[in-house]
Amino acid sequence: MSEFKDYYDQAHIVYGMSKMRKDKIVRTLGVVSGLRILDIGCGVGSLGALLKTGGNYVAGIDMSKVSVESAKKVLDFADVGDVQNGPLPFKDGSFDVVILTEVIEHLLFPERALREIYRLLKPGGFMILTTPNFLVWTNRIKMMFGKFAYTETGFFDRGHVHFYTLQMLVKDLTGAGFVIAETNHIMHPKIPDFIGSMWPSLFAFQFVVKALKK
Repeated sequence: MSEFKDYYDQAHIVYGMSKMRKDKIVRTLGVVSGLRILDIGCGVGSLGALLKTGGNYVAGIDMSKVSVESAKKVLDFADVGDVQNGPLPFKDGSFDVVILTEVIEHLLFPERALREIYRLLKPGGFMILTTPNFLVWTNRIKMMFGKFAYTETGFFDRGHVHFYTLQMLVKDLTGAGFVIAETNHIMHPKIPDFIGSMWPSLFAFQFVVKALKK
């Protein structure tokens, strides 16, 4: 897996987080304090640092050792790790919340990652997951005309090895034992939210899902 680690050490600069996605995650999490939170794919720790301000303990895991060195400065704990090749260095039921934002599409074995996250969550804990909607309407139009090419960033990022539809995402989550408690998807900027919410499989730009451990 050294090729993957080398890739993410080099690509960490372009993997930022939009304010809209950060706001959606915080809104889905709600006003909380005193929780133990694990941010998988923490990057340099910008989201985790925000979550710490509410009085939460935040640990971070990332494949990029370069990112982890920065994350260590702002999080309670940060280490290099790959959730799909666990176990991660935490006991069963160590966390109230796990954040998995724009990570699952980068994994060769997402089902392994979901099982590991399930192990790490306390009973009644939950995961907040985000991932791009592969079949958003703009992508459907491109593919209808035979247009598909990998890019350095965006939907067709070279690091994306799994493409998710809403149906596939729900299937993987429920198959790992999770229950979908809430969705708060980011709609395509050209589509009003009230229309997008009626057809998220078509109009959601990024899926945002809160999934409970049974």
